[in-house]
Amino acid sequence: MLRNNAEYQKIECSECGWKTLLDFNGVFDWLVKYRVLKRNSTLDDPLVYELFHGMSSRYKCPTCGGTKLRYSVELDDFSDVDDCRCRGCGKVIPRERIERMPGTVYCVSCAEKVERGEALEIEAEFCPICGKMMDLVEFQDGNYKAYHWVCPSVPPCRFRKKRM
Repeated sequence: MLRNNAEYQKIECSECGWKTLLDFNGVFDWLVKYRVLKRNSTLDDPLVYELFHGMSSRYKCPTCGGTKLRYSVELDDFSDVDDCRCRGCGKVIPRERIERMPGTVYCVSCAEKVERGEALEIEAEFCPICGKMMDLVEFQDGNYKAYHWVCPSVPPCRFRKKRM
């Protein structure tokens, strides 16, 4: 993830004990489920969260149907995440390598290629909005082929960047 910490909406049912954590995509899906937003809506993050809290009286527990839901915000600093992904190939960097070389961004094979001066096949990109690894997609524009990094998140955060 590119962010130092992430915000999650925690929902708990005081009647049956059901609980869940929702990230931005989960909050968006929740609003679509309750017909507050349409799937193709493009709104800023703060507005989506404000809608989520403003419409809280309409929500029901998915297990018991109760309306006594408690809401809170939880922050995750990713301190318990054991795996980091290589910027070159996208594979998980082993924890031992991260412990020996804090701040490393490449796995062993990609680091060796960089040290030898070889170009990496594809430099993995991460979405600056949601932090997911982006897909490299080929577009045909007339006689020209173009490559774009596209975020695969569902619902889409719609971030796109031309490959340089």
